[in-house]
Amino acid sequence: NSGYEIESLTVDGTDSSSASTYSFTDVKANHTITATMSPLTITITFNGNGSGVTSVPTAQSGSYGTSITLSSTQPAQSNYTFRYWTFDSSGSGTTYAPGASLTLPTSSRTLYAQWTINTYTLTYDGNGSNGGSAPVDANSPYNYNSTVTIATNGTLTRTGYTFAGWNTLANGTGTNYTSG
Repeated sequence: NSGYEIESLTVDGTDSSSASTYSFTDVKANHTITATMSPLTITITFNGNGSGVTSVPTAQSGSYGTSITLSSTQPAQSNYTFRYWTFDSSGSGTTYAPGASLTLPTSSRTLYAQWTINTYTLTYDGNGSNGGSAPVDANSPYNYNSTVTIATNGTLTRTGYTFAGWNTLANGTGTNYTSG
C-alpha cells in the first residue's frame, strides 16, 4: 500500500516476518496470510538551491499522511530575498511558506528554496543646484550586480560651478562616477 510498509506478516497464525518468500506445498486446506501495515516514516529535507546559502532548516520527519508544520527558519543568501519552498528546484508546483502545514507524501522528498534577486533604485540629486532638474533613470530599479550607464547632468545648473560628475555622498567624499 503506497505510503505504508509491512510491519509484520503471519501465515496461519505463525510469525513469518523475516521470510522474504513463503511456499505452500501439497495444499489441502485453506490458509490465512495476514499482513499488518504501518505508515512509512517520511523525511522532508531542505535545499538552499543556490551558492552561499546559510540558515537552511534541518530535516523534519513524521508518519505518512500526517501533517507537519514546516520550520519557520528562512534561509539567507546575499543579494537575494527568500520567497518560498517548492518540491521542484525550478520553482514550479505548490509553494510552501515557512511555518506552513504540509501533509506528508508517500515518500521522502526535498523542498527547494526559491529566491528573488534584490533590486536597487538609482536616483540623482541636484545637491545644491539652482537651475534645471536632476535626470530620472527610466531603467531604475536595477537587479543586483547590473551594469548601469551613469546619466549626464541633464539640465542641472549651479551658478559659478561646472558639473564634474556624480558622487555617492553629498559632500563628495563617497565614490565618484562620471557621466556615461
